[in-house]
Order: sequence, then C-alpha cells, then structure tokens
Amino acid sequence: MVKPDRENLPGLAAALAPMVLVILLYTGLTSGWFSFMGIGRLEASNSILASMGIACIVCYLLNLKTLRGSEKDILFKGMAGGLNPTFAAAVIAGFLGVITGSHGYQLFTEAVQNVGGNPYMQCLIAGSVTGFITGGGAVTAQTVLGTFGAGWLANSSVNTGLLRQITVANTAGGITLSPHSGGLYGVMGFAGTDLKESYPVCITSVILPSIVINIIFSAIAVLM
Repeated sequence: MVKPDRENLPGLAAALAPMVLVILLYTGLTSGWFSFMGIGRLEASNSILASMGIACIVCYLLNLKTLRGSEKDILFKGMAGGLNPTFAAAVIAGFLGVITGSHGYQLFTEAVQNVGGNPYMQCLIAGSVTGFITGGGAVTAQTVLGTFGAGWLANSSVNTGLLRQITVANTAGGITLSPHSGGLYGVMGFAGTDLKESYPVCITSVILPSIVINIIFSAIAVLM
C-alpha cells in the first residue's frame, strides 16, 4: 500500500483554490459572466481548457517555493500524462462503435424498448446494464443517449432536465465499476493493490449501494 508523503504539502486553502477556480471559471466562461471584459460565452470544450490552464498557473504560483526549479520535470510529466487521456478518448470512441454495432447490443436495445413503461425506467435499466458492460461512465452515457435519447425526447411528457439528471447519476454510479473499469485499474496502480484485494471492497462500498439507489429510483420512476 502506498503511503502519502506529507512533507512540503500545501495548506488547505492553497490545495483547494485551483479546484474551486476551475469550477468558477468554467461556469463563468460558459455562462458569459465575463462579457463586460469583451470575453463572450465560450463552448464547453474551450471553457474547460482555459479554466484548467489558468488553474494550473495559479497552482504553480501558490506553490512556487516548493516547485521552483522543477519546471522542466513538471512540463515533461504533464505532457507524458496527457498521452493516456488522449488514447483513452480514442479507445472510448472505438469501444462505443463496437458496442452499438454488435448483434448482442441490438437485442438488448429491443429488450429495453419492449419492457415498456416510461422513459425514466428504461433509462435506469439501459444505464445500469450498459454501465457494467462498458465499465466507464463516459462510454455509458454516450451509448445510452445515442441509442435511446431520440426516442425518449420524442415523448412530450418527458422532463428533459430530469432525464438528464437520471442519466448522469446512473452512468456515473458504482454500477459502471466493473472488473475491467479503466478508472479502477488506475486507482489500484496508484495504491499498489490488485483486483483480488480491491474488488470486494468495491462491491460492498460502491456497487451494492448503487444497486440499492437504482432500486429506489426505479420505484420512483414506476410511480411517475
């Protein structure tokens, strides 16, 4: 098990400031808060890049005493660390195409549509099953909404805001934490553990509570 080194750690305010700044800047840039400065409303992708870039600079300045002299190492590790997310995005796109194009997924799609009931219930079923198959929230959200979204939105009684919240909550929940989840392996690599040691804890602390929550949401959806 990896034990954190607490020497030279920043204070609580310095540690939280960059994260809070990302949220505020992203919200402001996408909402047009800075129009008085001549900065119009930006697209989500441009906003998050600008927000994280500024937050990185602020983080460096707040920890200048500790980080001074290690700029080259920081830049190199940052660029090297960016390779994994780039490849992950490509893998997600490819995995999405494989899943939606498979015969088994077509059968699953027909089964969900034949379940009947309201779109909220279908969203819970589709999100839970697809989440465990894919092992990732982003892939699950894209797959579920890409497959069923148009049909659900065609229903005039559907509250789009509620449907979005259910989809995000469901796809970001613990049911996507399957044994082949990429995020799980990233955490295990950092913690120095293996699947045999970690997954029982995941089941009891993440997956089972998520199943209970989904059952509750399903009951609410049935009554709506």
